[in-house]
Amino acid sequence: MNQIVWDLDGIKNKDKVCWEYTDEPLKIDPDASWNEIGNGSYVRMNPKTHALIESTKDLHLSSLTQTNLNEWKYRLDSLFDAGVSFLFSDATEGEVPIRLRFSDLSLHIGLKTSASTWTKERFDSSIRELRMTRQLGSLDMET
Repeated sequence: MNQIVWDLDGIKNKDKVCWEYTDEPLKIDPDASWNEIGNGSYVRMNPKTHALIESTKDLHLSSLTQTNLNEWKYRLDSLFDAGVSFLFSDATEGEVPIRLRFSDLSLHIGLKTSASTWTKERFDSSIRELRMTRQLGSLDMET
């Protein structure tokens, strides 16, 4: 499954949380994909919302609820610590990964996607495999 289908309808204040609005998109970020909505106004998806949607493919969680909030944070942190990021900031050195915070998740409770769902055990196994693969790859580069 390459394309994630997403639904933001369950997110409280989704218009403020999930979308950014401006009258001057080129002054804010000339490289961002702003869409004109009329009357000289533009809209784009909030980068944190987009990152959370994209992360569901690797988190293997299809919905963000109050009940699974801690699991989301655990999986995001596990992937981040293993070198997988979903949100970046531009710097002179290039793109710098940014850790998604608990508050970012809390604001997005109600997010739903078409991502597959894995048990905690299956996810943990995949993280161990990812770390092992990356560690072995770095050892190959040293020799």
